[in-house]
Amino acid sequence: MKKILSFLATFICLFVFSQEAKATHAAGGELIYELVPGTTNSYKFTFKFYRDCSGAAEPPTFTLCYNNVCGLANQSITMPKVVGLLPNGVPNGSPVSSGCPGFPTNCVGGTTPGYREWWYTATVTLPTQCNFYKFWVVLCCRNNNIQNLVNSGNQNIFIDVNFNNVVTQNNSSPYFSNPPIAYFCINQLANINYAAIDPDGDSVAYEMIPPRHGTGCATLTENPIFNGALGYSIANPFPTGTPSSFTLNQATGAISFIPTLQGKWVFTVKVKEYRNGVYIGYIIRDIQIYVDACNIPSPTLTLNNQSIVNGTLVNGTIQGCAGDTLDFCFKLLSTYPLSILVPSDNHNVSIPGSDVVYTNTLTDSVYGCVTYPTTIADTGLHVLTVSVKDSSCQPPGFIITNTFSIPIYINPVTKATGDTAICLGGSAPLSVSGGGSFHWVPLPGGSDSTSLSCTYCPNPIATPTVTTTYVVTSSQTSFCNQNSDTVTVVVATGPQLNITPASTTCVNATLQLQVSPTPANQAYNYTWVPGGNLSNPNIANPVVSGLTSNTTFTVTVVPQGILACASVATVNVNVLMGFDIGNNDTAICIGNQVQINPIGGSPQYTYTWTPPTFVSNPSIINPVITPNPQGVYPYTITASYPGCPDSSISLTITVDPNPIVEAGPSGEICAGEFFQLQGSVLPAGTNYTYQWNPVSDLNNATILDPIFDGVVGTQFTLTATSPNGCVGSDIATVTINSSSFLTIEKDTEICPTDTVTLVAMGGNSWTWSPGMYVSDSNAAVVRAWPLTSTTFWVYATDIKGCKDTSKVNVTVNPGAVVDAGDSHIIYPGESAQLYAQGNCSFFTWFPPNGLSDTKIKNPIASPSVTTRYFVTAQTEAGCAAIDSVDVIVSPESLVDLPNAFSPGTGTSINDQLTIIVRGVVKLNTFRIFNRWGEEVFYSTDIAKGWDGRYKGVPQPMGVYVYVLDAVSSTGKRFYKQGNVTLLR
Repeated sequence: MKKILSFLATFICLFVFSQEAKATHAAGGELIYELVPGTTNSYKFTFKFYRDCSGAAEPPTFTLCYNNVCGLANQSITMPKVVGLLPNGVPNGSPVSSGCPGFPTNCVGGTTPGYREWWYTATVTLPTQCNFYKFWVVLCCRNNNIQNLVNSGNQNIFIDVNFNNVVTQNNSSPYFSNPPIAYFCINQLANINYAAIDPDGDSVAYEMIPPRHGTGCATLTENPIFNGALGYSIANPFPTGTPSSFTLNQATGAISFIPTLQGKWVFTVKVKEYRNGVYIGYIIRDIQIYVDACNIPSPTLTLNNQSIVNGTLVNGTIQGCAGDTLDFCFKLLSTYPLSILVPSDNHNVSIPGSDVVYTNTLTDSVYGCVTYPTTIADTGLHVLTVSVKDSSCQPPGFIITNTFSIPIYINPVTKATGDTAICLGGSAPLSVSGGGSFHWVPLPGGSDSTSLSCTYCPNPIATPTVTTTYVVTSSQTSFCNQNSDTVTVVVATGPQLNITPASTTCVNATLQLQVSPTPANQAYNYTWVPGGNLSNPNIANPVVSGLTSNTTFTVTVVPQGILACASVATVNVNVLMGFDIGNNDTAICIGNQVQINPIGGSPQYTYTWTPPTFVSNPSIINPVITPNPQGVYPYTITASYPGCPDSSISLTITVDPNPIVEAGPSGEICAGEFFQLQGSVLPAGTNYTYQWNPVSDLNNATILDPIFDGVVGTQFTLTATSPNGCVGSDIATVTINSSSFLTIEKDTEICPTDTVTLVAMGGNSWTWSPGMYVSDSNAAVVRAWPLTSTTFWVYATDIKGCKDTSKVNVTVNPGAVVDAGDSHIIYPGESAQLYAQGNCSFFTWFPPNGLSDTKIKNPIASPSVTTRYFVTAQTEAGCAAIDSVDVIVSPESLVDLPNAFSPGTGTSINDQLTIIVRGVVKLNTFRIFNRWGEEVFYSTDIAKGWDGRYKGVPQPMGVYVYVLDAVSSTGKRFYKQGNVTLLR
């Protein structure tokens, strides 16, 4: 199969002409497809491009785009131009209309608008079935000045089809059997019909859609472009009067209108396809028309009712019956006496097999007569379109064409087929056509309705047992008054047969078969199956020999005559093949039994067991034998049938005793210990096999005294088996006492010198390790006071002697360390910053008097009297310590001066001469004099000092005299004078 390479188009318009980037030349187009013969998924697509001859040249190729809704992304394939002749025999690119003599179109050198029809094709193989495939072609560009479209000169034409190939893969699209008509006269009635024909006989329906503008393969867009602002729509595609005279018959495709405005106009017709009422897809035709001022009246078509033979005109449609020859005539008439009418039609495709004869052509009145010999396959609607051209060629020189639609409906007639003769047991296919909702009924005297595979279908299978006539009726109203028909199935029977009854024989014996047909005076042919053991399979009485199994023989008896219906009979031959038993000599244990297992045998045999002792039923082939006591028992079974030799089989049964098993004493151990089982068996000395169950946690489960080292108590079963299969068993139980009985309180923490109580729970005796720092190393409850973090182990024994161990960690946390620091001296109005150092995290100061906060490590103390503060500190682990600090409160403030200072260096705290103050002091005056008694500094601000300048000039090094007058908050006066040295 040819693989189509596809690619995504990366451009919006599908072609660009060399003459100009957007050449206007597109007058219309349509896209159709047809199934490639011999395939189910390959389709040949044909794009018909109608090129305005006044525009740019046609492109060498178009691009066909396609996708589906089932996951197929946009694809594309190139459609080359068809080379040579088109299927209708004209060259590709021929003018759609050549124009009137003297008024040629611009396609052939004239000035009358015209366009050519160009075909482009490509074959696409579809990858999958999908309920919606879309194919489209975009062509650039529409002609300028199309009056019912928006911005027509810049618009592409978007032509598409879609179809559902899930409904049917074997489908070709409809196609338009009439070419587009380009020219119309203003204010004159126009009739056109593009006459869509479906090659598969599917139904079509017509509708108007807006012309569309779109883009190519990369991004699919399609937009209607009617100029809605001017009122154009699918109901009013161009000016046709008020109200609009534009009409479309959706069933026949007939279009009629009266154009009322000159210009270029575009409209688009869509044809939808249906098969048995299921929608398949659609095609469209987008076409440009010209409306001009001309005075040529439109011709008319009138049916001659009197000419209709084998038909009737009903509501504008000629009704006929399938199988009849329908005849009718019509008249084409123009009111313009100089008209030259040239008729044509599509009868070859719309009513195949018909003939149309025209008389008085090239005049203003033409007569046409149709002869249509219909068949049963022609039922349904057919639309005969008759096109008439007025070739009088009046100015402006258009050939005016009107296309008239004559609907013809061929009604079905009910016709049944399947008359035949069958042999009894055979079947006959019946069928009916014409009408619908069929019902089959057998006539009295034949088989009943159960002889039909279905009674409400068009194609039942009949299996009558006697000759039967069936009547089929269509429940649909029949225009032709023929809605039922009959078919007869003749049933012939074979001869009656009398055959040998079922028989029984023995191996290697012979038996004669016999079949006797009636009537006896007829010659017959015989065939016996199977024939391998017959003396002659083609006679009435063959002899059977050498059978080794039961066999059913079938004989077919056929009369030697014209209607040779066969009769069949069968006979069953039962062959007695002897018998066998599946038991060998065997040994069993006391109390056991032997079930005899037969092989073959037959209920027709007589069976005898000897001796009959201990045999449940000595007259059947499969008794139960239960010998007792210990010993050896021989038996024989004999099978007998009259005329056959007896068959005998012997069997010996040995009965052995069962062993006596002791599993030994049960035991009890602690977890982690082991236990040795002690089994024994009597009678001793026999070569027994041993098996302990369960086998887990045993060092050897096949000896009498295995060792058990499990962790879960277990009940063991010891089984001893003798060489003859005799079995004895006993039980011993091993109980496991837990060694996980001891628990101890969780790990704990203490501070140095503290004591903690440790409690061991579970057990009967205890030992603590280490034994030092505990109150009693052999008690369950002890007090412990380790100096450092210690792990204490306790070893316990319970009342059953099982031992367990546990431990507890006692962590000794670091002791608390706190240092409240040295004493502080403060003066009236001052405070002291306290600070507790050490490894603690939590603090409490007492007394709270004068403290900023009692819960922090560094509170500020402002006591009014000398106070000793105590701090209690705790670590994160809760270990505590106490320390204290004194805050001494001086009763009086302090005022003083240094005896030297060094101003201006910037490296000393003595850059200025500043009064030393402790407590609350108010300065009255502070004066400094040089050695000549000149005042060089004065201040009443106690915080202000002398920087060694006078009137901004640094003073020389030397001794200066100061006088200070101040008073404290208690009223004490400070009056000081003295010397201070200025150093540089």
